Amino acid sequence: MAIIASNAFGIFLLSETGDLLGQFSYGDLNKQSFLDAIKDQEKIIVDNTHVASSIRENVKVQVDLNNPVLKEWRLDRYSNLLEKTGVTIDHLQYIEKVKAFAVQRSRETVRKHAEGRDTLIAQAIHAIDEIQKSFVLLSGRLKEIYSLHFPELTNRVRNPATLAKLILMKPERTEITLDLLTSLGIDEEHAKYIISYKNESLGGSFKKEDLIIIQSLADSVHNLYKRKQELEDWVTNTMNEVAPNLAAVAGTNVGARLIAHVGNLRDLAFLSSGKVQTLGAEKALYKALRFNGKTPKHGIIFQIPEVGTMPFWLRGKMARAFASKIVIAARLDLYGGSFLGDQLREQLKEKSKKLREQFPNPPKPKETKGTSKSRKKFRKNRKRRKK
Repeated sequence: MAIIASNAFGIFLLSETGDLLGQFSYGDLNKQSFLDAIKDQEKIIVDNTHVASSIRENVKVQVDLNNPVLKEWRLDRYSNLLEKTGVTIDHLQYIEKVKAFAVQRSRETVRKHAEGRDTLIAQAIHAIDEIQKSFVLLSGRLKEIYSLHFPELTNRVRNPATLAKLILMKPERTEITLDLLTSLGIDEEHAKYIISYKNESLGGSFKKEDLIIIQSLADSVHNLYKRKQELEDWVTNTMNEVAPNLAAVAGTNVGARLIAHVGNLRDLAFLSSGKVQTLGAEKALYKALRFNGKTPKHGIIFQIPEVGTMPFWLRGKMARAFASKIVIAARLDLYGGSFLGDQLREQLKEKSKKLREQFPNPPKPKETKGTSKSRKKFRKNRKRRKK
């Protein structure tokens, strides 16, 4: 067994009694000279996870901060450096060296976190939500404006992306043809209705410069829709790469939203299944706890088809089953485990069938607690505090 102590001046290979066996730099971790020095060791104890992750493939490594030899090195690094390594440096220079090393290691840690693909997924989900809000607002305004010119068209074309694309291609109602409408996926019956009114529409005639402005607005709406689709496709591909088990169990959209809600895959993997079950329903949960009401049975995972389509009296059971499998899948992805996502999803489908067979009918309603009394009591106490 050997011991490795690390500090700002390098890596020191020690014996079980604390004698110095070798001195290396951090760049030597993957070099043959360092590997030859540790190849005969059955077990190595280190005090640094960075060093442990670098040499774990070659020998058995254990991070142990309670080791007495490592404790002694940490308590008096400066004296050990002078006595055992032969380094000549005054204490002020030593402090400056340690500070510079700590700043460098902190920068590397922050950079590594920023490079995490799961963090990119979280930011992409937030971007999709913001684009969706802008898309809804602008497409609604586009429909209102164009309905002044051709209300029969806006009443029949419900898809805002299709409406924007149509206006972008042919803003003038008299230029719209039946083939154009059907090529955009509009039902033939609706298309014939629109064409029948293009010359007798109740809408007013717009000037050419007015139609140009409307076209520019339609172009903005169409571009927003394209950006949203591109981000969704990127999230799907990245989820299958970064968290394949989670994507298989919860779906790429729900899995990405769970990661975005907590911040990253690591934080999601460390949560309990009960917490995962109610992610996204925190307001309802705290309100129920405050007023002694019914706690929510699901949050974001309600978007999973097997949960959302379950009868109301079984959704809580199904949500808990999915939450437990989601935690397992997230931990498999975090620690590089084998792919078991399809197997976990099949288990959940079987669970869904069993629940439907076991509880085909809703339970008898129970007597509810006096939620209104709790609220009245809360309001009375609040009025007293204000007085």
